[in-house]
Amino acid sequence: WQGHPVRQHIARIQCNNMGCTQSRRDQPRPIVYFVLGGPGAGKGTQCTMLKEHHGFVHLSAGDLLRAERKSGSANAELINSYIKEGKIVPVKITVGLIKKAMEDAQKKGKERFLIDGFPRNEDNVQGWEEVVGNAAAVMGVLYFMCEDDNILVERIVERGKTSGRVDDNKEAITKRLKTYYDSTKPIIDMYEKKKMVLSLDAAKSKDQVYRAVKSKLGLQMADLTFEEEATLVKIWGKLNLKINEKAATRALCNLTGVSPTVFEGASSVSFYTFGNYAQAHKENIFKQLEHAA
Repeated sequence: WQGHPVRQHIARIQCNNMGCTQSRRDQPRPIVYFVLGGPGAGKGTQCTMLKEHHGFVHLSAGDLLRAERKSGSANAELINSYIKEGKIVPVKITVGLIKKAMEDAQKKGKERFLIDGFPRNEDNVQGWEEVVGNAAAVMGVLYFMCEDDNILVERIVERGKTSGRVDDNKEAITKRLKTYYDSTKPIIDMYEKKKMVLSLDAAKSKDQVYRAVKSKLGLQMADLTFEEEATLVKIWGKLNLKINEKAATRALCNLTGVSPTVFEGASSVSFYTFGNYAQAHKENIFKQLEHAA
């Protein structure tokens, strides 16, 4: 799906809806949201879903470091030497990897980024300012908050049954939570004072959080679940709306029994026009769409 024309078209429309229609010359800076919250808060899950259906690039500092370690580069040797000696990898290396990943993605037309689990502490914040600074437009922090640590512990332990991660256990989660409260929560509070935090109740279900994230970001079809969006994307791709919207609009109307007149006589509709209509008539529309998909 990464280069699929349907995804590219949706991402382009979504970008327009968020006000990022300027040319690269007018708006060269990538749009960044930091994604923070305790371990097990669902940050990675939500980032993955936003990446799949809304054109964001999901970057994880940990994943970038792990990939660089295996690359055989000069950085890889340096990173491995620090880890071997039990030292923290210099923040400038970590932020440099994030910056390079954003630049590589921008060359492919990507402009919106979710940076997962960053900045974790004051050192990260300073490193970002020194290495990236004004080269990126940090729009805010998506804060996945969960006041009940027991929920986070239960999620991590359950995830540990299949994740293969050595730190997905009760003993490790206790240490990770302490680090989170000692180092990361003050960073969230700092951004809160700047009125840059978008808070989300991470204790809720995956679908509830996903809808809330979309609403906070001002995305279209905010009331649809990820699965419902997937159904629309699948139908959109099947009917090739991007290539022939007029014919595909007729096909969509035939599939769902919707009269074209509900679209004010338009001969064709965009993905989001139909998606928002489907959202407003979920009970009737999705049963037919799922059957057609």
